[in-house]
Amino acid sequence: MNILYVEDDQQARKSLRVNLELLGHQVMTAGSIAEANEVLAVNSFDRIIVDGTLRPGKDRNGIEFAERLIRQGKKAVVFSADTRYMPDGVPAVSKNEPGPLSLRIDKLLAL
Repeated sequence: MNILYVEDDQQARKSLRVNLELLGHQVMTAGSIAEANEVLAVNSFDRIIVDGTLRPGKDRNGIEFAERLIRQGKKAVVFSADTRYMPDGVPAVSKNEPGPLSLRIDKLLAL
């Protein structure tokens, strides 16, 4: 699967990227909404994983960014510590779910 992971925390970005690559996925990363928009202008992805608490860009946060991507027909999912207040139609996986990261990765890719 070809994946874009948008996360402003460098360590978190590296950790998930490495785990996804170990599973055989091709992963590009972006550290901001603006950078993600640049990457999306010239690439397409099977899945876009977005940190819900990204710093503001054109959208106020990562959740709004994911919501806009979904309205554009892209397969986006929010990966955030707090997923209680997701808008309807925005799939999300909590970073704080118990269990190994591999279970959360499975959920991210299944949504």
